Amino acid sequence: MSLEEEKIKILKAIEELGGIAKCKDIAERIGMSVQKVAAHIRALKNKGYVEQIKKGEYRLTEAGKKVLAGE
Repeated sequence: MSLEEEKIKILKAIEELGGIAKCKDIAERIGMSVQKVAAHIRALKNKGYVEQIKKGEYRLTEAGKKVLAGE
């Protein structure tokens, strides 16, 4: 299953930010608007690549980690 480049950047940013990140922090790291990051996060969450752990905080799921590992 292939993901768009922007979604891959978001997954990488979450990993680089210590595994848990807020949309604002992801947006600043990759130079994208918070609104656009939030829309991508919703899609990634629906596909099972990220999960919400607290209001506004997200982390990679095992499926998300596998995508980054190229599996």
